[in-house]
Amino acid sequence: AHECGHGAFSKNKKLQDAVGYIIHSIMLVPYFSWQRSHAVHHLYTNHMELGETHVPEPMESEEDGSFALRASILKTFGDEKGIKVWGG
Repeated sequence: AHECGHGAFSKNKKLQDAVGYIIHSIMLVPYFSWQRSHAVHHLYTNHMELGETHVPEPMESEEDGSFALRASILKTFGDEKGIKVWGG
């Protein structure tokens, strides 16, 4: 269903929309409105003002927010170990 919304399921748009519509109907999610809102979601992903989710926090300086946390981890554990801790 998700691939149909992205246009990746089939080169045949009618088939793609038919499959997307059927699957979304089973899930009780309106296909065409979801397709539009999902496209807008991807268009503005991580945009500071227009993004809907996962908006990065604005940084006034390097001492703010997650950058400060990352810098403190690197300072505490060193570059090699700090990167491993930061990345999981």
